[in-house]
Amino acid sequence: HENAAPMIAEIMNQNVTKDGRVMELETLANDGDPARGRAAFFAGAGACLTCHRVGGTGGVLGPDLSHIGRIRTTRDLLEAIAFPGATIARGYESVQITTRDGNSLLGTVPRETADTVFVHTADGREHALSRSAIVKLEPAALSLMPPGLDRAVEPKVLADLVAFLRSLQ
Repeated sequence: HENAAPMIAEIMNQNVTKDGRVMELETLANDGDPARGRAAFFAGAGACLTCHRVGGTGGVLGPDLSHIGRIRTTRDLLEAIAFPGATIARGYESVQITTRDGNSLLGTVPRETADTVFVHTADGREHALSRSAIVKLEPAALSLMPPGLDRAVEPKVLADLVAFLRSLQ
């Protein structure tokens, strides 16, 4: 049991660090402007549109954010942006697939049939793989959304983006 102590301490420390960062971001997010956030979102700030859509515009790799403000608080949104692996929306879990020819794909599986697995990869492409071509399909531990996107945009832009997302009812 003493072997687990350092691991438990590390996990606790990560949680304290994560909570501290989210609280810091919450303070910044109070001054966000939804109209500026909308403009920033559709202009490509933070690359959100690459994987997420709002009102039919954007990618399909991540969840549709058209009504995200109904179900997510400011804190939830900030945590998802800064630490996307903390909670992954159902149906958007990442999988690692290895095929008979030795290729490997990392993506999400939006749909499957009896003989085909459809995989969305981070480049926005959908791959139709025959089940017979798949050697291994296993959950990937990480979110496809890269961590640290909270640092990829100016704090003011982040505040505006979050205000925009909160406004989406």
